[in-house]
Amino acid sequence: MKLIVENLSIARGTNVIVDNIDFELNAGDALIVTGENGSGKSTTLRGIAGLLPLINGSVKFFDEEGKRFEAPVKEYCHYLGHQNGMKTALTVRENLEFWRNFCGSPELTVEQALDEVELLHTIDLPFHYLSAGQKQ
Repeated sequence: MKLIVENLSIARGTNVIVDNIDFELNAGDALIVTGENGSGKSTTLRGIAGLLPLINGSVKFFDEEGKRFEAPVKEYCHYLGHQNGMKTALTVRENLEFWRNFCGSPELTVEQALDEVELLHTIDLPFHYLSAGQKQ
């Protein structure tokens, strides 16, 4: 796979946060995004993943043979931000059942998935009881 980002610009309201970013990543490459708080790191990643509208530029994926993927980029991207998307007042089971239903029906049940990561004992705890490592 290859990811090509050209002239990427993103605004929040009337403020341009990201302006004219270009890069290419080939299979196996990594990108390190650094900067001060509020400098646009998360905005850039959310824009690449198709979660924010671009005011300029393009984000394209190509397969190994150089053929461009036709579906929107967000069909091929997953954005995993610093917040986990879990509701602290719900139990571990309730959170995982929500996401399982939202994302489709994977091969594992919630119980099997928790057992795989040795967290089955947390299934009926409120999510906020979990340690930071368990939440990850």
